[in-house]
Amino acid sequence: MNTLQLCAKVAGLTLVLLLNSFKITAQDGNEGKVRLGITISPLVSWMDSKNEAYESGGLQFGGRYGLFADFAMFGDQRYNFSTGLIVSNIGGKLEYPVGSLTGDPEEWRTFTARAQYSLTYLNVPFRIKLRTDQIGYSYYYGVFGAEAGYNVGSTASETVNENTVEDIDLGGDDNRFRFDRVEPFRVEMVIGGGMERIISGQTRLIVGVSYHNGLRDVLKGRDYELNDLGDVVQNPGTISGVRNRDLRTSLDYFTLKIGISF
Repeated sequence: MNTLQLCAKVAGLTLVLLLNSFKITAQDGNEGKVRLGITISPLVSWMDSKNEAYESGGLQFGGRYGLFADFAMFGDQRYNFSTGLIVSNIGGKLEYPVGSLTGDPEEWRTFTARAQYSLTYLNVPFRIKLRTDQIGYSYYYGVFGAEAGYNVGSTASETVNENTVEDIDLGGDDNRFRFDRVEPFRVEMVIGGGMERIISGQTRLIVGVSYHNGLRDVLKGRDYELNDLGDVVQNPGTISGVRNRDLRTSLDYFTLKIGISF
């Protein structure tokens, strides 16, 4: 079974659970065992690299949207298993050294590359959601768990800058990022909390915040070996640098969740 087939099965199973939950809610009346909702969440994300001389280039704004379902556990709506089907648009920026032959006569020099990545994932959350009893017109909750994501779209733009004098667009007219440079799966831990405000009947407005900590590296490839001066070591007889360690770059983000549950 390849990764695409596995992702399709997981997404299909989640969709079946969501559809079945409509039946459960209808059978149980106003105090159903499942609460369904839709969400749209602005976010801010960044990349964190453990490779030598790799640094985060700053924050990037994105968003998430999709369906979610809270399944009451033990017949008590204070304890819930929360899942759904969420599309996440996240990314980040990196700065790192690269080497190249330049000048006349040619000489080996080190430059600073800057890359901005935009990545789209299809996510399935697996969380425990703890909700308070009703306080006035509101409920308060906390969530903890994990999310699994499959990459369904990747773009990037890269430029190389020598002493802030000249920028070179490495992507040309086509900045579509190759899939073979992005890990297909990512896993993240999630912690957060928020408030559910009763609008009318069983309809609630949800506002919350959460932190998503990436546990898997998001990029494939290897960094360049550096000498004591921090310059890229040239691979003898070639026009490229010596490759060193595997890239170790994770992606984290904060979200502001805005949703409605029924």
